[in-house]
Amino acid sequence: PRRVVADQPRPLTELEDFAAPRQRVPEPAPPRTRRGPVRTRAQGTSTLILDREDIDISDVGGVTDPGQAEAIAYALRALLEQRFDGVSPLRECLDDLEALLDDEGLDALADERERPAFLVRPRMVDVGAAVSRYRRLELAGRTDED
Repeated sequence: PRRVVADQPRPLTELEDFAAPRQRVPEPAPPRTRRGPVRTRAQGTSTLILDREDIDISDVGGVTDPGQAEAIAYALRALLEQRFDGVSPLRECLDDLEALLDDEGLDALADERERPAFLVRPRMVDVGAAVSRYRRLELAGRTDED
């Protein structure tokens, strides 16, 4: 079999000049203009709630515990309000969030006034999936033609 493979090499099918995908650069959240409480929570493992916005994460297969969903909601709030700057790519923001969780633990996601009891550390791929499903997210440099 090895001789057959050596005698009949497979032709390369990759494109040599295939462009790398564009980095997704999230804009920071606009300042809150609505009155009412700041709500950050999850409903089971299928929905995140940020203020009056529901984010459907039912298709994110890695979220198996309600504590993970709750932590993803708080992580998304922290990214929107503290980390997204319109300059840094999403991958870098998620790496920074993971480093923050490594250093300070899950307490870094919520401020002193609100300490959710049963957070479970989420994977960054699941946080990224939730970011992708957040419909109000603005990306830097995007036009309607993109």
